[in-house]
This record gives sequence, structure tokens and C-alpha cells, in this order.
Amino acid sequence: MRPPAFVIIVLFIFVSSIFISLKYGNVLALLTISSDNLQVKRPATQQLKLGEIASVDLYGSGFDRNFSLNLVKDVTHSEALVASFPIEGVFNDSLVYNHHLYLGSNLNGIKVIDLSRPQKPQLKGEYLSGRSIVNIHRKGDQLYLACGRSGVAIMQIQTDGLLVHVGDIQTGSTALEVRTVKGLLAVAAGSGGVLLYDINQPEEADLISSLDVGASVATIAVYQDLIYVVARKNNVEIYEFDESCQPLKIGELLFLSPSKDIKVINGNLYLANASKVFKYDLVDPRHPRLHDTLDNFGSADNI
Repeated sequence: MRPPAFVIIVLFIFVSSIFISLKYGNVLALLTISSDNLQVKRPATQQLKLGEIASVDLYGSGFDRNFSLNLVKDVTHSEALVASFPIEGVFNDSLVYNHHLYLGSNLNGIKVIDLSRPQKPQLKGEYLSGRSIVNIHRKGDQLYLACGRSGVAIMQIQTDGLLVHVGDIQTGSTALEVRTVKGLLAVAAGSGGVLLYDINQPEEADLISSLDVGASVATIAVYQDLIYVVARKNNVEIYEFDESCQPLKIGELLFLSPSKDIKVINGNLYLANASKVFKYDLVDPRHPRLHDTLDNFGSADNI
């Protein structure tokens, strides 16, 4: 006589077989009698910009009502990564100009990388060893480097992309960001406000004026000879220059929380605070007009 446990196992296998046959038998039958194997022709490769949508037409054989096909975005191919160039250290800012990448290091100056062969970048030069490069700004063939407590360094770009040290500006306060406006160099100098230097002779830059906005200044933006100053309080102050290049305040933008960064891109002013990014059009740069508010991703520390 068979043990009861063995009989239960046999019954379970029998019932399970019937259930599987009823549920999946039609699919197995379709696979058995199908004259064509499921085949899909690879669609043409498309390059899309961020947020862009494209339609893809698929062709193949072996399809019927019981089969579906899912498209999966694939970035595992080698084309997704053009090249890598390992460099030790932490970098605060970068700038690409004439097939060269200029990297501002947190502790070891500026590095020049040749990008003329994008898949094989080459380190061509290193300068200002030991200095922290906080911000990089280019005007013509001059690079202006905010070096934190070391002030500002001025470098000349040579035809081969390498640099020559022109001179230094001892700001006396922390240089956080630099911009050129109306022949002057504007330095966001933290507690020192905004410092304005005459750079017609860059090797002997002279301080001609300063802006004390009553708070620490971390970032500035420039558009059409106007300067937009972001203070560590809830406003952006707008300045223009008189005939003697002295700054005059002509307006301000008020916010509920301190601003973190400001940039002018394609004739628009973007400003990030603790909760949103605001977009202003600069049709009248003296009176920026709010065009859009971007808040679907939270805030941005840097634009």
C-alpha cells in the first residue's frame, strides 16, 4: 500500500499539470503552429537632445495579438562613454575653449587638457600649483581665475592652448567669482562686496571702485554693461556705470529667501534660491521681467 504522503504528491502534480495546460496551453499551441519566428528589425539609431521625444517604426515577423514588444532605453553600449581621463583631485570649475579644457583644481591650480582628439584627451600643462581655483572666466585670450584667499590670477592663452602667467591681483578678501564688464574686472569678494579693477594693463590692475551691498557677495552676472549682484540676503541689485566707470544702482529684485546662483544664458537671467529657479527675460535689461518659474525639481545650488 502506497504511503499517504506519496499519494498527495502525485495528486498535486496532476492538478498542477491540468492548471498549467489550461492557462498557458493556447500560448504553447501558438508557438507550435506559428510559421514565423519572432523577429524585429533594428530601428535606425537616433541622437536626441535632453527631453526630446522621437517616434520609432518597428518591422518584423512572427507577431500576433498574443505578443507584445517593449522598448528599453539602452545606454550600456560603448558609444555612451566617449572616453575617460582620470585626474586626481577635486575640481571647482571648468571651461572649454578652442579644443582645450581648462580645469580649476580645489588645491592644485589649473590644468590644461587637449581635446583635439576627444577619445584620447591629453594633459598638456599645469599651472599655479598649490592654489585653489574657485572660478574661471575668459575674455578674449585672457583667463581670469578667482583663487579664493589668494585673490585673482590672470593668464594669457597661447595659440597652442597653453598658458602664460600675466599677473596677480591681491584682493585682500576671498575672491569667489570674476566677470568682465565695460573694460573692468568685477570680483565677487565675499565680505569685501564687489571689487572693480581696471584691466587695460592686466599685469598692473588697479582697484578703481568697490560696492558695499551690506552683505557677503558670492556670485555676480553681467549683461550689456550692467552688473547683477547677488548678496547673501534676499535681493539682487542691478548696477550700471557712469562716464567715469563708477557703478550706480538702478534697481533690484526681491525674494523671500537668499539666492544661491545667477547666470545669464541666451539673453535670459536665471536665478536659483532655496526652493526654485526663476527665469527672467532681459529685453529691457534694466528691468528684468519674470518669464517662468522652474520648481519641479526643487532648488539648484549652481546653474
